[in-house]
Amino acid sequence: MMIPETNPLANLDIYDLKYLVYHVADANLVEDLHALLTLETDNQGLALFEAKDIIGEAGSFLTDLAIAWKEAEKEFEIGNKSRAISRQFRYALLTATYNSLATNIPTELMLTLAKYKFWSPEQCFNHIKQLEDLQSSKQINLLLELITEEPELLSTSLDLIRSNANQSDKIWAFLKLLEIFPDNSELFSEALESIINHDKRLEKVKQMIKLLPYVQDKNAILLEAIESTINIDKESDKREALTEITPHLSRDFMPTIGEIVIDIQDKYELATVLKEIGSQFPEILPVALEAAQCIQDKSQRASALKKLASKLPTELIPSLLLAANDLDRAEEILVWTEIPEHLPANVFPNLLSLIGATNSPYDNAQRMAVLSNLAPHLPETLMSQALDFVDAIPNGVVTSLCLKILAPYLPKTLQTRVLQVINNIQFTYENTDVTNLIQAQAFVYLVSYFPEIIPQAMENISKLEDSFKAENITEIACKFQENELFLELALDSIGSINNELQDKADLIAKLSSHIPDLIYNSNFQKIILETLIGAKNIKTINERNELTKKLAPHLPKNLVAEALITSRIIYEDQLKLLKSYILLTTYAPELDSRVLALERYFTSFTQSWHGVNPESDIKEMLGILSFYFPNDFWFWLSAVFKSYSEQEMITCLTNLIPVLSQECLLQSLKTVIALENSPEQQKFLREIIPFIPISPNQKIELIPAKDIEDQTFQEVVLSKPTSYSIRVASDQLIKSCEYLKLEKYNNTKFATTSLVDIITYMFRFLQSESGIPLDIKLSSKIHLKNELQLIDIIPYCTEELIIVILNLIENGLKLGIAWWALADNLPLHLIPKALELIPTKAILPNIAFNGLAPRLTKKLMPLGLESALSIKDTILKAESLRELSPYLPNNLVYKILDFCKEIREECQDKKASLLGGISPQLIELDPENTYNHWHSIIYPLSAQPRQYFLREINGLSSLIVNLGGTEAIEESAKVIEDIIRWFP
Repeated sequence: MMIPETNPLANLDIYDLKYLVYHVADANLVEDLHALLTLETDNQGLALFEAKDIIGEAGSFLTDLAIAWKEAEKEFEIGNKSRAISRQFRYALLTATYNSLATNIPTELMLTLAKYKFWSPEQCFNHIKQLEDLQSSKQINLLLELITEEPELLSTSLDLIRSNANQSDKIWAFLKLLEIFPDNSELFSEALESIINHDKRLEKVKQMIKLLPYVQDKNAILLEAIESTINIDKESDKREALTEITPHLSRDFMPTIGEIVIDIQDKYELATVLKEIGSQFPEILPVALEAAQCIQDKSQRASALKKLASKLPTELIPSLLLAANDLDRAEEILVWTEIPEHLPANVFPNLLSLIGATNSPYDNAQRMAVLSNLAPHLPETLMSQALDFVDAIPNGVVTSLCLKILAPYLPKTLQTRVLQVINNIQFTYENTDVTNLIQAQAFVYLVSYFPEIIPQAMENISKLEDSFKAENITEIACKFQENELFLELALDSIGSINNELQDKADLIAKLSSHIPDLIYNSNFQKIILETLIGAKNIKTINERNELTKKLAPHLPKNLVAEALITSRIIYEDQLKLLKSYILLTTYAPELDSRVLALERYFTSFTQSWHGVNPESDIKEMLGILSFYFPNDFWFWLSAVFKSYSEQEMITCLTNLIPVLSQECLLQSLKTVIALENSPEQQKFLREIIPFIPISPNQKIELIPAKDIEDQTFQEVVLSKPTSYSIRVASDQLIKSCEYLKLEKYNNTKFATTSLVDIITYMFRFLQSESGIPLDIKLSSKIHLKNELQLIDIIPYCTEELIIVILNLIENGLKLGIAWWALADNLPLHLIPKALELIPTKAILPNIAFNGLAPRLTKKLMPLGLESALSIKDTILKAESLRELSPYLPNNLVYKILDFCKEIREECQDKKASLLGGISPQLIELDPENTYNHWHSIIYPLSAQPRQYFLREINGLSSLIVNLGGTEAIEESAKVIEDIIRWFP
């Protein structure tokens, strides 16, 4: 690709661009070197990076930064220390920014870039090399896909795998490479050696078997696998190993296998392994059946018989049925349904009646499994009865799935009855929208077999919401690929999806996978472009990458560049950049460009702003900017609100209340009061009351009339106008938390005055042996979706309730993010109790310490430090200590240093973070080694994505000002201005 003329390096060829920095440094043109790395395009981009990126040499930009960084270090030793430190900061931040750009590109998009020759194989390899998590099979698989297309990369890829992959991933990679290069004897030898040295015997056996296709003398491999199997202690693992080996054995091995089998004591495991051996050597099947009959536990015997049933020859079926005769009737019938081909025709009606009965002993999953076994063997005369059984199922989802099972076997004569069954489908809770959706899915399952019902299917689908409508029309288009009408309908329906971009991307991928030539369809290309444009407004990297990687394999060549631009957007650390800039400039308040830079930053940010997420950094960012620009901020915010409805604007302002300046608060209040009365307005007025300096009478006028009747609410709000965590009485909490509804009260609000009972009952459903994941799935008895709702509840808890919660935690309850709210609301005298619980009862202890650290007094700080040091997981311990580090007195810092000495090599970023946290103390305690501390922090941080680098800006700032003074701070602030401009 050509470098545009707007780039001052456009006239250089590929060689000159690749080695330009090296040659400038080699010529000792140091100032020219640093100038080159700040040279801009006409569009205010970083000229060298953009030029190298276009020619496929972006990876060498890291080498350029390393060269310039080295020169800056020389300058510190012999020249201008202020300028040298700011330059080191520049190259470290640019390195971290490059890491963010590299890790932002989904692997699927990288392969598409290679496919269309946007990137060379070497550039793709360098990109993979930059990725941190090469140990994951996904990254190795990426290497394998590259090697498939570019075999010359085998040697360098192997070097990377050998040095970075763990034992299991390394073996997996070697085996995959053997599939590509089956005649490579060196690769085979390395794979064999790695497998022999595997420390897990079962995995060793499995991998040995995978080597068999690549060797002529299979017996040597089999003997090694058998030897490993003999040494396996756990009988279920031994059975699994034998299952892997058996299909490859000749009869010569049977005596040895017999000796292994004899040692298996568990009858269930014995029967299972004999069944597998019997699949290879049928004469073993009678022995397997006999072993199954000897299992005492009826549930295990039933399971063994069901697994064995389909393997048995006809002459052993009577023995099977006899063995099943002693089981519970329900289990016995399940064994029968495993051998439908051996059952007499007169049995099928009874089986259908039994599994379809209202009082049937089978759950829905068992019913569907039985129907799946029976359906291919049901005579046509019984299909009507099968439909009656399906029609009688009260669960509409199960009805739909059962229709899917029967569909291939239903005769055309039953079309009318099929339509009746679909139309009779009801959702359990009589929800019309969900009922329509389930019916639509049933239609989609059946249209391939009954194309005549397509008109009815399309009529049903037309009732659905846009994303569900598109999903079902796409399914039909995939089933009738030659029908252009269905294709255009599918494209139109996908194009109409506006908000659910992930769903839109899923459907684009699905349609393109079934219709490869779709990539050339202009309407299809238009939809992809619209989706990519929408993706640019997604602020979280994971969500944006998830969408981009779905689209990547289906991109036409003309949209690949657009996808690359989309994937490289860095939104997630914009607040950190802003805060870093403000923090740096606090050391140089006279910096003239400060306000202009902030204004420029906000203006560029709002151009791509797509709404306010109350849980995101945007709220804090706007709060900071409202402080610095009280006069202009409301004007800018009003411009953004032009695309909002009144309700959306009020909701946005409500979320911003805690961080708005007084001027903006009063302007917000004036604006919202002038609007029509609405629930959003009432919520805003309730939330803003504690933050504005007005009299009690004015507050009473602002509170919605229906709430003024609640004396408890009125008293609490008016008596604590400055408190953000208003504690209310039990009846008010019940009124506020409308999602607390229990089935035992018939889904009505609580009619109790005991808040202790409510909290105790609520937390009982949260207890889990393995701890609670961040997205908790609770019992249907309590409508509490996740811990975020706990965070809303905890600030309302009295001290009595806080004690109840701590006791519940002590007795087994584990919390994750809710610890943050708990820490923020603990009475001071309960903090020691919390510190005692956190190391073992917090899933994410660093979150707990984030809330507790600022509250730890001089007396409590040693307890907090010991609590954090007692955490077993090294990473969680380091992150917890990082939360404490800024608050530690000098006499406790040595314990952090002792822990840093124990941190292993792969966790050096955690060490750097910790040292950054205590850098102000280190400067005071060990001033002679400040520059060494700078190196021990800046190097590991620069190897991380930018957002992690910026977390430690506070520690870096204190070091910068110590090493380079105010001048270094001013230059470092300008570095952030440059980064904001070059990589928005």
